[in-house]
Amino acid sequence: MKSARSAKLRSITYTSGSNLELPEEYDVLKIRGSVSILSAVHLNRISTHGYGLFRSQVTVEELHSSGACVLEDCCQAKQLLNNGSLKLDTGHITSVVSSGNLTIKYLLKTEDLSAIGMIHGKEIHAKQCLLKLSSESKIERLVTEKAQISKDKKSLSLLKKDSFANI
Repeated sequence: MKSARSAKLRSITYTSGSNLELPEEYDVLKIRGSVSILSAVHLNRISTHGYGLFRSQVTVEELHSSGACVLEDCCQAKQLLNNGSLKLDTGHITSVVSSGNLTIKYLLKTEDLSAIGMIHGKEIHAKQCLLKLSSESKIERLVTEKAQISKDKKSLSLLKKDSFANI
């Protein structure tokens, strides 16, 4: 039985622009540069490399961010992968994997949270939580069934990097 929809996802790439309205016929959004999206987004995948600003609700299967990404409204996703700096107002995300800086302004609800680096948040609800913190982090309220929190020993502070420059 074949799906009425083509197996190949239709994608669009933006390199710059602000207050853009995303056409509905696309399944994948790629941001390469500095882009601001005004309208609500309902896609299979979003990939950002650079700076992405979303001013309305984002509903997506997969969100991959490297660089800086700001989600000013609610984000609903199955998978979020952050390799940079991600700021989120409110999120309902099945799986969150973050390496870098993760900031939650109000609330994050997730089944699985795995973060290495720095995390700031007002309220986080996670069934499983694995945090390896390499910088000063602050979570006002963490509700979880299983948590493992440790200091990441592999990261170097700026002071340690300067001492290696003299070698």
